[in-house]
This record gives sequence, structure tokens and C-alpha cells, in this order.
Amino acid sequence: MENVEEITRTESANLDAVASDIAGRLSRVRPNTFFRSALKARLTRSKIYARRKAAGALSVVWLIAALFAVIAGELIYVVTSARCRRARSGVQR
Repeated sequence: MENVEEITRTESANLDAVASDIAGRLSRVRPNTFFRSALKARLTRSKIYARRKAAGALSVVWLIAALFAVIAGELIYVVTSARCRRARSGVQR
């Protein structure tokens, strides 16, 4: 049992060292500007990107419409409750 714990501890330390070594090596690797601009142009021409963009715009429109509906409902509630209070106080006098 002690060997298992020792092996686990050793493997964990080795994996951490390997992970930090890979992270150190990859931190210097960055795509060049030509590759990034070509990829961006290719994405903007793709159909799936256009569909995702349209779906995102549509969801924003629905979100704004729902927000307006909530605000309109709240305003209607406030106005009708104020009128009911005013009508009740007028009846009681």
C-alpha cells in the first residue's frame, strides 16, 4: 500500500512538471498575423458563421422584446393599481 501512495505522489509530481514544461514551451507560440487574417476572412465567408451570427442577432431581438413586454406589463400594473387605490379612496370619503 505504501508503494501505491509513493507511486501516485511521484506520478503527480511528474505530471505537474510535464504540464508546466509544455505550458512554458507553448507560451512563446503565437499564430502570425497573416494566418489570423486569413482565418478571419474564411470564417466570415462560411455559412455556419453567418447562421450563428443571425441566430445570435435573433436571440438579442427576442431578449429586447421580452424586456419591453415586462416593462410594459409593470407600467400597466402600476397605473391600474394607482387608479384602483384612487377609486377606493374616493368611494370611502
